[in-house]
Amino acid sequence: MAGKLAMGQKELLRGKVLEQVKTGPLTLKEAALRLKISCRQAKRLYRAYREQGDAALIHGNRGRRSNNRTAEEWALAAYRERYTGFGPTFAAEKLAEVEGIAGRP
Repeated sequence: MAGKLAMGQKELLRGKVLEQVKTGPLTLKEAALRLKISCRQAKRLYRAYREQGDAALIHGNRGRRSNNRTAEEWALAAYRERYTGFGPTFAAEKLAEVEGIAGRP
C-alpha cells in the first residue's frame, strides 16, 4: 500500500540523503545531522531503506482513517435533523452537549 502513495517533501529529502549514504559521499553520522535525527534513528531508517527502498520512508499509517475519528455519518445526520440553522461552532457545541458527539479537542 505504501508504494502507491505519493511521498511528501520530508520523505523526498530523506530519500536523497540516504541515497548519498548508499553511494558513498555521505556518512550515516552526517546524514543524521542533516536530517536532524539521532544516529540510532538514522541507523534504523537506513536499514529499512536498504531493505524496502522508498516505501520504508513513508509512514505505515498514511492513507488510513484515524482510530479516534468521530462517526461522520452519525454527526451529519444529527446536524441535518436538529441543528440546520446553527452556525458551525454552536452546532458543534450542541452536538457535543446534547448528542454526546465530541469533535476535535
